[in-house]
Amino acid sequence: MRITRVLATAGAAALLGACSHVVPHYQESVDTVAKLEQAGGGKVAVDEFRGVESMQVLHGRANTFKSPYGGRFSTYIQEALRLELARAGRFDPDAPVRVAGVLDRNALDIDGANVGSQEIAVRFTVTRDGRNVYERTHSAHREWASSFAGAIAIPAGRDAYPGTVTELLDSLFSDPAFLGAIR
Repeated sequence: MRITRVLATAGAAALLGACSHVVPHYQESVDTVAKLEQAGGGKVAVDEFRGVESMQVLHGRANTFKSPYGGRFSTYIQEALRLELARAGRFDPDAPVRVAGVLDRNALDIDGANVGSQEIAVRFTVTRDGRNVYERTHSAHREWASSFAGAIAIPAGRDAYPGTVTELLDSLFSDPAFLGAIR
C-alpha cells in the first residue's frame, strides 16, 4: 500500500513538473466591493496596467504560471480592478477619473518544503481630467501551508494568485487618499 502511494505521488509530480499553468480568473470580493460602495463618489475608468516582461509570467519548480487575461499579470490586476469597480457600480470606461498602474513586483515562491509565498506590488496612479491626483505603491504578501510534494505545492501556488490580488486591492481601497482621489 505504501509503495502504491509513493508511486502515485511520484507520477502526479511528474505530470505537474515542467508544465504551464493558468491561474484562476479573478472573482470580486464582497469586502472590497463594500468598501467602494461605502466610499461614495462617481464613476471611474481603468486604463492600461503595465509591467516589465519578466513579471508577466511566474515561475516555480520548473513550472510556468500565466494570467488568463492575455497571458499578462499586469492585465490580470487591471481586470481585477475593473471587476471590483463594476460590481460596486462605479465603473465607466469614459469617466474623467482614471486609474492606471505599473506592476513593480510579482513573485512566487513554492520551492520551500512547508510554506509557499507570493508578493505583488503595483504603483497606482489616478488622474482626473488628465491631471495626476494620486500616485502610490501598494503591495500584498501572502503565505500558505505548502509541501515538498509538487502535487500539492504547484496547484497551491497557482490557486493563491486571486487571493493575493484581493489583498492588494483591499490595501488600495483602504487608503483614504485613494478613495478621496476617485470621489
